[in-house]
Amino acid sequence: MSDNMTGPDKPDPDEPATPQEPAAPQEPAPPSQPTEPPSAPPTEPPAAPGGYPPPPGQQQPYGQPAPGGFPPPQQPYAQQPYGQQPYGQQPYGQPDPGSYPPPQQPYGYGQQPQDQFVPGGYPAAPPPTGQVQGSIIGDAIGYGFRTLFKNFGSWFLLALILLAFNVIWGLITRGASDFTDSDGDFKFHFGIAGVLLNLVGLVVSYFITAFLTNGALRETAGHRPDVGSFFQVRNMGNVVLAALLVGLGTGIGLVLCIIPGLVFALFSAFTYYAALDRDLPAIDAIKTSWSLVAKNFGAVLGLLVLLFLLNIGGAVLCGLGLFITIPASYIAVGYAYRRLSGQPVYGQ
Repeated sequence: MSDNMTGPDKPDPDEPATPQEPAAPQEPAPPSQPTEPPSAPPTEPPAAPGGYPPPPGQQQPYGQPAPGGFPPPQQPYAQQPYGQQPYGQQPYGQPDPGSYPPPQQPYGYGQQPQDQFVPGGYPAAPPPTGQVQGSIIGDAIGYGFRTLFKNFGSWFLLALILLAFNVIWGLITRGASDFTDSDGDFKFHFGIAGVLLNLVGLVVSYFITAFLTNGALRETAGHRPDVGSFFQVRNMGNVVLAALLVGLGTGIGLVLCIIPGLVFALFSAFTYYAALDRDLPAIDAIKTSWSLVAKNFGAVLGLLVLLFLLNIGGAVLCGLGLFITIPASYIAVGYAYRRLSGQPVYGQ
């Protein structure tokens, strides 16, 4: 018998082994939860830009964001870039998204409110009303003569009208005061009439002063008057009343000691101008004049003294110079009034 009868052949070690059937698939074991390290690492790496914390019961690997996480509302303080504001906070002075901008810039360093500061220094405070920087004496007199010569025809015609009226009125009052008979009865009665006529003449002189003042105010306001414009006077009742009060105060002062009367007249220099320019009552016009003169006493005194000397010089020339010096004086005082009141002057 052959050798194969004794049993199965032993595998040849040089031949490849027959593959075995694969084992049945088994259910994979769930991954084990990583254990937290016993202690925090020496340096904590920076968190990623996104990632809210994982839901309860789940733990993301250390230093990794949650899948599908949204970026956080703001970055950690240590990672904030220089010069940028955190999320949810607008830069200083900037409006919130969707809102209207503020009406003006906020006050702060590097920003200046409108019409408040001058670049390179502190804001320059404007001079208070009623105070003028520097002397106005020369400016007022020069302005008075220049403005007069630009409209000399109208002023000259007005002067001729007023001169003719004064001459006629003077003849009437002189005839009334000198008329008498042999018994002297008419002298007494016409003496009273003369006083009344003088009072009327005084009121008429107030009107004449108002006409001249009105022309000066028009010139300084840029409205060159013609002859008819001089007589278009507003607030005439208060003007006459103010003039009567000023005349009464000046007269009482002259009777007492002369100097008080001159002082009263000096402080009342702008009464006509205030009453005509602002339509003020008589008392308020006098108060306004006193206030302006009190704040600028030296300048007003110097101006009035020089104008008085100029009119004396005009009277010396057979009175012909007064046709120039009187209108120029009214315009010069009008210039000073507007400057001291803080008003602009035309052609300054």
